[in-house]
Amino acid sequence: MRKYLAILPFLTVIIFSGCFKQKVLREQEAIQIAEYIDTMNKEFDTTTLGVLYHIDSLGSGERIDIGEFVTMKYSGINLDDDAKYFVKDDSIVFLVGSQYVLDGWTEVLTHFNRGSRGIAIFPFYAAYGDKRVNTIPPYSTLVFFFYVE
Repeated sequence: MRKYLAILPFLTVIIFSGCFKQKVLREQEAIQIAEYIDTMNKEFDTTTLGVLYHIDSLGSGERIDIGEFVTMKYSGINLDDDAKYFVKDDSIVFLVGSQYVLDGWTEVLTHFNRGSRGIAIFPFYAAYGDKRVNTIPPYSTLVFFFYVE
């Protein structure tokens, strides 16, 4: 027991350092997102997960709900990589609320009707966090321009 108590201060420093780094990253990202939104001159709402979204045009179709399949055409840029596209003009079909889709998409899409166009900004902690996914590096802020068919 005594030898484990000896490493407790070390673990506390690691945990504190990780939390501090996360806080600094979030603060820097918030500034970056705010500056990006200023260039767009559009109003954004925020989901409970922290994903920002803007409705360019609210479609005339039915409201999207959890458990429904949607077809979405989208382009995505990585805001941290000089706004380079990581996907352009792709089309995807997915189940809203699926465990295989970013949670933020469920929150965002339930504010839209079918036929809507919009923008969604995923802060790193609501996207892939500290994981690399294909060409997307860890801690990436992702911006999607999308149309829900």
